[in-house]
Amino acid sequence: MRRRTVLLGALGLALAGCDRAKPGAPRPPEPVTLPSSATARVAGLAYVGGFVPQGWPELNPPALVVYADGTAVAGASRVLALDLAAVAGEVDRLRTDLAGLPPTVQPDKNNLVDAPDTRIEVLGADGTLRSVRAYALGELSGYPPSLLDAAGRLKGLAERVTAQGRPYTADRIRLVTVPAGQQTVPSGQWPDAVPVPPAQSNPVRVLEMRGEQARAAIAAIPARENSATGWQVLATPRDGTLAVAWRYLLPDE
Repeated sequence: MRRRTVLLGALGLALAGCDRAKPGAPRPPEPVTLPSSATARVAGLAYVGGFVPQGWPELNPPALVVYADGTAVAGASRVLALDLAAVAGEVDRLRTDLAGLPPTVQPDKNNLVDAPDTRIEVLGADGTLRSVRAYALGELSGYPPSLLDAAGRLKGLAERVTAQGRPYTADRIRLVTVPAGQQTVPSGQWPDAVPVPPAQSNPVRVLEMRGEQARAAIAAIPARENSATGWQVLATPRDGTLAVAWRYLLPDE
């Protein structure tokens, strides 16, 4: 498979990155090779877990995903094209920042409950996607400065994509329903052109759609950012009253 290699422009930048790698030993500078597949994920930031409403984990997108072709998507809602050299430089810095860290990093002391984990992803030199998680990062003490730096840079990049990017859309969506309360009055009927997600043991139902079905759902069910509560309550013919919401799927989902 043909691969694209982006050489870092300055040796000093790579060496400076090595100096910041507190947890692990310095590594020699090397070129960052980005995969030839445009939809290969090379970096990401997500907030997962914690005390969240029913259905939120299924709807919650990564805060940021960066792909090998320079595409950056923030919150599955905004997209911005990044310079490939900048992408390669960020991958290099993330590899340095996460060097030597375990998959889950522990704080000095945990005195918080129901906070989310911060998950940082980066493409390793071996071509696999590496993930590091930390509970309540930025709120609890004892985390390595390099891990905080990595999270801060990715958060800043997500904010840039949100501010400067264009709306993100796709031909695939994830539709999620949760049971509505018995006293909740539906705002309308379930659209005939949209299938109801099948029932399962978990009260949260998920159905991923593409093409005509996805377009029908997008047209009939308001996007969460355009809804006062984030969910629309609809009456179904056979499944009672359901609260429904959807989001666009990412290129690699």
